[in-house]
Amino acid sequence: PSPPSIATVQAAYGKLPLSFEANQGQWDEQVRFLARGPGYRLFLTPSESVLVLHQREPTKEPAQRKRGKPTARPEPAAIKQAVVRMTLEGANPTPALDGTEPLPGIVNYFIGNDPAKWRTNIPTYAKVQYQEVYPGIDLAYYGNQGTLEYDFIVAPGADPNQIRLAFEGASDIQVADSGDLLLATALGEVRVQKPLVYQLDPDGHKTLVAGHYLVEQKAAHLRSSSNPSVLSTRYSALPHIGIQLAAYDRTKPLVIDPVVLYSTYLGGSDSALGYGERGFGIAVDQSGEAYVTGETSSGDFPTLHANQPTFGGGVGTAFVTKLTARGALAYSTYLGGSGYEWGDGIAVDGRGQ
Repeated sequence: PSPPSIATVQAAYGKLPLSFEANQGQWDEQVRFLARGPGYRLFLTPSESVLVLHQREPTKEPAQRKRGKPTARPEPAAIKQAVVRMTLEGANPTPALDGTEPLPGIVNYFIGNDPAKWRTNIPTYAKVQYQEVYPGIDLAYYGNQGTLEYDFIVAPGADPNQIRLAFEGASDIQVADSGDLLLATALGEVRVQKPLVYQLDPDGHKTLVAGHYLVEQKAAHLRSSSNPSVLSTRYSALPHIGIQLAAYDRTKPLVIDPVVLYSTYLGGSDSALGYGERGFGIAVDQSGEAYVTGETSSGDFPTLHANQPTFGGGVGTAFVTKLTARGALAYSTYLGGSGYEWGDGIAVDGRGQ
């Protein structure tokens, strides 16, 4: 196809809705729906959502071909995973759970030679709706421009203070200065943006309501076995998260809308020069993939499929790195000689060049 056609296809592909696939025996029976995004899979069960982050290790280059011998096949790349589970404290353990807004696509699994084990014509949906996770509160998962979102829909008169989020699989949980929730994992940081809270007027206008995450450390009061009159307090390793809202009109429905993002560090272990890396330019293509340039003084700056895999020497050198829409390396290279180079700016065309 012509370059304009390629650009059109890429633009459309980047805007495809997130697809939720119904479980019809292709996954564990606890799973009701599955969504796949760049760098993750999401499994939805009646009692929790399970986010599986995955990152492919750099492929090992095959051994150099010798005369008269075939080139060695490259070893398959290993895949690293991290799992984060989100549950709702005190919620309905068996809510009604349905796919809504059917999509035209279907999914087929043809695995093995036994047709009885195949799964075909599996429907897909743009949204998954949980009914009454708390009294008067529904929960909906969907995708928007390639990002994963979930909404709490609070009916008139229902109490949003019921909502309590608990996370398992994160080594640390913090609230950033921006108000975003940061979940540390082995593969990087899962960022849940500060919730957008609003009420819809009859004319469709959104009235915003101030809201922020409230970190609550769960405490257990323990009585000493040697002296029962002495009580001690032990806190859970990870806090539970509530959502605190400003005053709003309780006669109207309320929507609490966080967005789940994935971020990563980019850099090496620095050098004696003391500044490590600096990013001076970034560009984003139609699929949400980022292209970064700047300078580094680290001899172990991460490289992948690199035109120049080693540091050129001198005070510092430029780098060019492409990150997928979920923060994984697509390629990364040094760019420079033995002097001092840096990249001030970068642009990308419709073909990702």
